[in-house]
Order: sequence, then C-alpha cells, then structure tokens
Amino acid sequence: FGSSRKPPAKSGRCPPQDCSASVPPLHGRVAMGVNCTKETTRDAYGTWLEEDCWVECTSNCVSTNLGKVRSIEDGCTMLYWPTTGSVCYGVNDIYYYGVRRVMADVNGWKMRPGQLVQSEDGHQGMVRDVSELYATIIFGRGGWDGADGTYTQKDVNKAGLVVVGTVRNRTCSSCM
Repeated sequence: FGSSRKPPAKSGRCPPQDCSASVPPLHGRVAMGVNCTKETTRDAYGTWLEEDCWVECTSNCVSTNLGKVRSIEDGCTMLYWPTTGSVCYGVNDIYYYGVRRVMADVNGWKMRPGQLVQSEDGHQGMVRDVSELYATIIFGRGGWDGADGTYTQKDVNKAGLVVVGTVRNRTCSSCM
C-alpha cells in the first residue's frame, strides 16, 4: 500500500465526499456508531471542532499562524489560514497536519495563562487557565457580563476579548 500525500484541496467550496466509502459496510449499511453528519468532526487529538473555533498545526506545518474553522460539511473541514487562505481538510489531512483546537482571542492570538485581555466595552481581566475548549478569566470589579469565570470560544467572541499584554514578575530588582 503505497502512500503518496497530496495537499488538501484549495478552494472556497468543499468537494463532495461519500461517507460510506471510507467506512466498511456492514450487511450493505454503514456500521452503527459511525458519524456521517455534515456538522461535526474532531481534531487530531480527539477534541470536537465547530465553526468559528481556532486551530493550530502541530506537525508537517506550512503555517505558524492559527487557523479558523469556517465550515464543516460533506467530510470537509474548511479552515482559513492567514498565509494560505481557505483550505479544505478531510479527516486524513487533519491527522497528517496534527490540527489541534486552541482557545484564541477574536483576532486569532492564542490564549495563555498570565495574559491580560480586554473586552469590547473596556473591561480588563487576566487569563488564569486555558484548555482546548475553555479559558478561565479573572476580571476585576465589574468584569464583562458581571462575572469572572470560564469562557468558551463563543463567549470570547461575544465579549470581543483581545489579548493586550502579559503579567510580568514584578519583584523589586534593587531590593535584592
């Protein structure tokens, strides 16, 4: 079984794919439990992808920037990369390139603990913890929407959160 890698299709529209062609039939039907819907797919690490979430490439990368999921349909996950534009990725491409979901601000900057963020209405907070699906953000008095807490990518987008800086170690160098 020779393996020749071809780059993912590059177009604004995903090519049609037959889900049953990639899954062995069981008595003329697709095996039970196989997901053949147009709306869902997972990253290379098992985390669900959804429209408007951010991803990074972890192997065989052509870009160091984050990409954004534009659509998921017909076996194609359309990712927008700032350097290459929209590219259609099938399941095999997602694994080959090690596509991983990440949390990012509205501009596509990856969130990390210790970063300062600011909401669209001017409230500032600090990123305390980050996973693929959530960011825990601590706001001062009167934080965005009145609460500190855990934010999904949809919450980050709704609040218009942007990374504005990092918290530095503020020890006194002349005191030592």
